[in-house]
Amino acid sequence: MAIQDRNHPEKKAGEVFLTNASKGQWDQTGWKTKRAGTVALDIHGKKYSEYPTKFPVFVQRSELEASKYDIEIVDAPHEEATK
Repeated sequence: MAIQDRNHPEKKAGEVFLTNASKGQWDQTGWKTKRAGTVALDIHGKKYSEYPTKFPVFVQRSELEASKYDIEIVDAPHEEATK
C-alpha cells in the first residue's frame, strides 16, 4: 500500500502528512505516533476553508514503514497557509 506525503508547513522532521481529519476521524485513527496540527490545507496548499473543523494529521514515517506502507513524496506548495 502507498501513502502520499505532501508538504505542510507544520510537518516536523521524520513525519508524514497523512490527511486532514475531523475530531471523529482523529479518534478512529489508530496510529500510535499521530500528532494533530492546526491548519488544514488542500492539495494546492491553500487553507481548507470548506471544512473549517478539520486539522492536519501527521504520523512518524518509521511507524508507517514498519507497517509496510510505501511513502510517495508529492510536493505541493504551502505558502498560502501563512497568509
